[in-house]
Amino acid sequence: MESLKDNKKRAKARDTFNLAMLDGMRGIGRYDLPELEPFNGPADSEPLPFNEAQLLYSKQKSLKGYFVHFYINDDRFRCLYNNPERYVDMLRSADFIVAPDYSVYRNFPFPVIIKNVFDNRRLARFYQLRGVNVVANVTWITPESYSYIFDGQPRGSVIAVNSNCIPVRDTMAVNLWKHGYAEAVRRLEPSLVLRYGRKIEGEETLFSAVRHFESPYFKFLRHGR
Repeated sequence: MESLKDNKKRAKARDTFNLAMLDGMRGIGRYDLPELEPFNGPADSEPLPFNEAQLLYSKQKSLKGYFVHFYINDDRFRCLYNNPERYVDMLRSADFIVAPDYSVYRNFPFPVIIKNVFDNRRLARFYQLRGVNVVANVTWITPESYSYIFDGQPRGSVIAVNSNCIPVRDTMAVNLWKHGYAEAVRRLEPSLVLRYGRKIEGEETLFSAVRHFESPYFKFLRHGR
């Protein structure tokens, strides 16, 4: 029989690892990645990174006309993991959000990759369950990741795909991105792809229903403003 002390210890561990976030979620595949619902609402809003959304919401208490994304440095939205409930009202006020994007680089140790994939997915589902419109953020690493990386992602939905960190002169990185993009389209059959970041040569032959957004950083490099 567990003692009161054991129960308190278990409850503290549950709080430490935010396990309560998993309540009401259905896990899919080998790693029990939370399953996301599809989103097929209007997707013509303007992009707003999470850190700028925080500032705008503090001033006007609404993000109507925008969608919030997390294609920024991970440390700028670590606060989501630490206190996800705090941002529910803010994110619900946006037209929709793109699911969080904790990094999954191919040189990361696998335990770090799978933890970040899991955290991205459970935060996305957490916000769906609280009335936030969420567009799936579809990522991949190498073909070996295909056995789990698409588990729980919605089919026939609007999805978002990022290419910000793909060095266009790195042939291997570009080919891995294009191969994964083709695989994502094949498996998920999206209704629309929100493409964020630099265009990758040849990607237009892989899927045509695309709305493209250029990163402000690369836009500045090209236009100087």
